[in-house]
Amino acid sequence: MADAVRRQLAGDEAKVAGLAADDVVEHRVDAAVHIAVRDSIHLRPTRAKIEHALGGPFIPEEQRDDGVHVSQGNESRRGRMSGMGWPFDPTVYLGLLVLYVGHAWHARGVPDFERKHSLYFGLGLVTIWIALETPLDTMADHYLDSIHMLQHVLLGFVAPPVMLLGLSPGMVAKLVRIPGIRAITDPIPAQFIAGVVMIAWHVPALYDATLYSEPLHVVEHLNFIAAGLVLYWPMLEATSAHSRWQMSPGAKLLYMLVATLPQDAVALVLIFSRVPFYEYYTHAPRLVASLTPLIDQTVAGAILMIFGKATITVAAIAVFARWFEADAPVSPSGPRHR
Repeated sequence: MADAVRRQLAGDEAKVAGLAADDVVEHRVDAAVHIAVRDSIHLRPTRAKIEHALGGPFIPEEQRDDGVHVSQGNESRRGRMSGMGWPFDPTVYLGLLVLYVGHAWHARGVPDFERKHSLYFGLGLVTIWIALETPLDTMADHYLDSIHMLQHVLLGFVAPPVMLLGLSPGMVAKLVRIPGIRAITDPIPAQFIAGVVMIAWHVPALYDATLYSEPLHVVEHLNFIAAGLVLYWPMLEATSAHSRWQMSPGAKLLYMLVATLPQDAVALVLIFSRVPFYEYYTHAPRLVASLTPLIDQTVAGAILMIFGKATITVAAIAVFARWFEADAPVSPSGPRHR
């Protein structure tokens, strides 16, 4: 829509003033784009708001026959510069600090705690930081659904298992004393919680709502992190050892297969849909002109399907390797006589 607004402004005003198209749209399109993309009061940017910002009626490009086109060079340059901005949210840094201090405090007096556990947990926190405090977040919030999906993969499928690797068996034994931890980390509840979180937050109405409401967006991200921790708990050796239902290696592999079904359901819908699902991104400025909302949505589905399975695949390989090693015949250690 932002592109169409630019073209209409260029055509209508250039005919009167004889100005260059890139100069015509500069100061007034910003207001229209701001309303169409960043409106935090209403959940849908309306035609009336855009027309008010433009000072006249908005006519979509496909309904116009004046043949006026606007050069995309200036728009692309401005889009890339703003799209690469670094966000700064103090609450993210506060949350990361609380997690780091909590992990260090929880590790006190645990005999099996090693330096590698601090390293793993720190890498998990760095992953969260990359998802929320780098240009990825700016592009996800204002431009590209595909980057938004990558952000979800980092928060829900990469950071959680790495953070869980930062827990020694002794630390896990202390954690499961907290009421409710065992109940939600058993395999069946864990699958249910993770599946509901994955599907519910990708329903178009809720997905769009998070992009217009920052508090709701924060809740969404916290849900993905928490659901990821619950989902991976029965997969990893240190954490699954304290589950009430101890799964065999074969059962763990089946659990991992089932864990991919909700994300595949969402991914396949996005990949094969012929219409954009998320209204917000149909109005978002294009960082790359050829990356239409529909193509962007298809890429988002592919990212979820491929990269969402990466850590589950690694965990499955580790489980299979231990299973194979345990079943391998033990060679006699004594001397051989001829």
